Amino acid sequence: MALNDLSTFTRMRQTGTYKPLSAETRNVLTRRLSPSINETERHTVRCLVFIEHPENGRSSLWCTYGSKLKVFNVTTWICDPSDILFPSTITCMCLDARYKLWVGCIHGQLFVVDTLTRTCGPQLALIDGEGGCEAIAFDVRRNYILTATRSSSITSWNASNWERLNHINLCEIYKAAHNEQEKTFKSEAVITFRTTTGSSNMGKNQNKKPIFPVVPNQSNDQMDIPSKNIFK
Repeated sequence: MALNDLSTFTRMRQTGTYKPLSAETRNVLTRRLSPSINETERHTVRCLVFIEHPENGRSSLWCTYGSKLKVFNVTTWICDPSDILFPSTITCMCLDARYKLWVGCIHGQLFVVDTLTRTCGPQLALIDGEGGCEAIAFDVRRNYILTATRSSSITSWNASNWERLNHINLCEIYKAAHNEQEKTFKSEAVITFRTTTGSSNMGKNQNKKPIFPVVPNQSNDQMDIPSKNIFK
């Protein structure tokens, strides 16, 4: 009934009309699905993993709340009264092919939880790096679990026997590939001043006197002087 009301409410909001939630729907949304019930300290939910077991048909929702792992029954949406505790805040989770839940913590602790029996084994490893274990991914083709830290460190694990396989640092590989070492760069510039031929000739001829051209045949012309006195 609560789910029907919730879906109706969602549909009504999409159409633009408002329908208030029933008391049962509010109870489910604010109390039964809240991992902070009976908790004195508030935490942020970091990750959720939905698990469906085809053998027994039991489905569950695994929720990280601070350093606790809470399990909800998806049929009744009631939280399991017994939480699984970890030494530090849970940062990531990942499910492998055998329904084993890998859990990483902020201080680097790595655990594997059996989701069928809901029991946690001993600490598998302590991952060094900034922020502890930040992310976990499952490689289905190789059956590997990959754990990563904030400092670009990645470790691969065999998901069947939990054996550590390889460890690499992406930042170091990138620096080696690009040969990014500290280098001192020096820039030089050569400036050559050139003068044109015309400007240099003008400088040489500035102190010379000007030469005026002579009109040809003007100085060679004879003047006719009258022989008689024209004045009386």
